[in-house]
Amino acid sequence: MSETFRRDLHELKGALLNAAAVRDQRNHFDTATGELGWVLYERHVMLDATNRLRASRGLLPVDEDAILRIETSASGHIDYILKFAIGCAELTHDLIDHHRADTPPLSTAIRRSLEERRHHQGSTTRRSGTA
Repeated sequence: MSETFRRDLHELKGALLNAAAVRDQRNHFDTATGELGWVLYERHVMLDATNRLRASRGLLPVDEDAILRIETSASGHIDYILKFAIGCAELTHDLIDHHRADTPPLSTAIRRSLEERRHHQGSTTRRSGTA
């Protein structure tokens, strides 16, 4: 584990511990999501911390779905705080895929779009007789 990863993990774990320390102040249910306020708060804290660290590396931000997938995989574990922080640290260093399974990474989507455009332009050129 690199020193940078270790430092980021420590920062992310600290952010989550600080957020968890005030859970009793957010025991309400959010009517829009049906989730407890502290769950939403901790998720947003980790989203903000993860994206701040990603930005410091010149990486694009991740969306809340990426954080939710990490949180869900950590949920129910005795070491939930550590697992959640490790997952976010991996996102921070772009070590794991942060795209939804049904959504290709942006680079793949761009490549497909360019290929489709080239294919379309090629068929247009052939029809016009200039190819």
